[in-house]
Amino acid sequence: MEAKEAVKAAKRYVIDLLADEQVSNLGLEEIELSGKVWNITLGFSRPWDQGTVFPPRDTKRDYRVVRLRDSDGEILSIKRLEGVN
Repeated sequence: MEAKEAVKAAKRYVIDLLADEQVSNLGLEEIELSGKVWNITLGFSRPWDQGTVFPPRDTKRDYRVVRLRDSDGEILSIKRLEGVN
């Protein structure tokens, strides 16, 4: 699996999994092939991370590491990346 394919699969998975949470600004932060597993870090925002009347200068972002198998693209896990914000 090429890196671009792995990133697309990870993004599709996050969008589908968090569809009810209105994820926006989804973007690639890091990518690593470790052995036979892709570790893809994605950052995104959600509506409650933004200000109500006056938006904050820096909108809060959440980060997830999606792990997927290189051979078939199966998602193995999704974990929160702590200590970034």
